[in-house]
Amino acid sequence: PTVVSSATMELVSQWFGLDVNETRRRFRANLEISKWDVFHEESLLAGDGNAVSFSIGNVEMEGLAPCPRCSVPARDSYTGESEAGFTENFIAHREETLPEWMDRSYFKHLNCLSVRTRVCHVDGNARLAIGDELHVGEVRTDIEIPKPYGHFQERLDEAVRLTEDSIHGGHF
Repeated sequence: PTVVSSATMELVSQWFGLDVNETRRRFRANLEISKWDVFHEESLLAGDGNAVSFSIGNVEMEGLAPCPRCSVPARDSYTGESEAGFTENFIAHREETLPEWMDRSYFKHLNCLSVRTRVCHVDGNARLAIGDELHVGEVRTDIEIPKPYGHFQERLDEAVRLTEDSIHGGHF
């Protein structure tokens, strides 16, 4: 599942003049944490080969990696029309607002929003519920982090790199 804070969703909505529910439909995070500050979900990142353990209720999870975005967030969720310049503007906003405490090396590119996680242990018939306590644990090192997108992920990374190059070269 992917995790994001409500404050992050609200900030991204402001960047593009969108209703927060439209932003939610476009970015499609699985879990939204209301008590966290903007980009606090990124405190669940610890770099390649590392994971941050956390639990929600009695479900144990690990924060693995930033979630790279595809072309869907640039599209209106009702019409499917693509907003010109959305990805480039998103990356520029991320560069401006990357928290000082965040290690930039955790990101291959900044066209990312939310954190990819995995469920490690479920105690009994656990279910996540609004109001469940969230506890952040320790950093685990030398773990195997799955690469869910294979060849598609490599192509997405290359497309974003080209987009970032054009931003830095002043071409957008």
